Amino acid sequence: MENKIKLGVSLYSYQDEFFRRDMTLKDCIEAVADMGAEGIEILPEEMIRDCFHLTDQFVDEWFSWMDEYHTVPVAVDGFCDENGLWKKMGRTPSLEDAVMVQKRYVDIAARLGCRYIRTQIRDMKLLEAMIPYAEEKNVILALEIHAPGHVKDQINQEWLEMKEKTGTKNLGFIPDFGIYETKATPIIMRQCIRDGCSAEIVSEAEEKKAAGWSWEEMKAYFEPKARTSGDMDGVWRVYNVQPDDPEDLRRLMPHVVGFHGKFWNMLDDLTEESIDYLTPMKVIIESGFDGYICSE
Repeated sequence: MENKIKLGVSLYSYQDEFFRRDMTLKDCIEAVADMGAEGIEILPEEMIRDCFHLTDQFVDEWFSWMDEYHTVPVAVDGFCDENGLWKKMGRTPSLEDAVMVQKRYVDIAARLGCRYIRTQIRDMKLLEAMIPYAEEKNVILALEIHAPGHVKDQINQEWLEMKEKTGTKNLGFIPDFGIYETKATPIIMRQCIRDGCSAEIVSEAEEKKAAGWSWEEMKAYFEPKARTSGDMDGVWRVYNVQPDDPEDLRRLMPHVVGFHGKFWNMLDDLTEESIDYLTPMKVIIESGFDGYICSE
């Protein structure tokens, strides 16, 4: 079967380089093109000054970069859920407040030529209120399915029901390949050890996880042994690996607008150290998916 999948990059991948001022936004786009990818996902809050008030100058420059590097705007990565913007201010937003913020994301996506927004909306009233505006601007609201979540989670079912109820074509999903992580990522576990978790705790936690222990059992066993909070963080990271069943993806594929490719650590044989790519990719290719897998 012919593979129609296109490749892109979430500029989240360059957050450290961008923060340190080692790379500009243009540099990030150039790097994507140099790797042979074409799709661009952008984080507006991080990479665009005063992103909620885009200037004509910036928009013109953005499309000039797309032309120069033969890249394609794919998505806006929206990090604000219905409560996130206000949590640190100690209040819960009204529905009107939340709609206002989400509309700003839609406006950014529309002006930058992005097909969809990676969103975190979990309030069904907010989602329903946003659908008419997304339709008006021809932008898809796409819910990311991220570890430790699974395709069959209730929130995804609620999104599907909303899509069926409203008849909209402007709702979709972005599965992240982290949901197919089969073991605690070694590179992250080494970081846990550097941050204070003992290697012995990590090793024993992996044994208990492999034996099928529940979180309650692991917590009760390891908390008395923990010397620091870092020890329990390591235990949680080991337990938190809950690989999804790739076959569950088949039913969702008609509603999938894109994927996030997770690459913690690539080995010399071009396999990812802790993620099963082959099994879900078989499902994706057989579905005829012709959108973007954007690495991050």
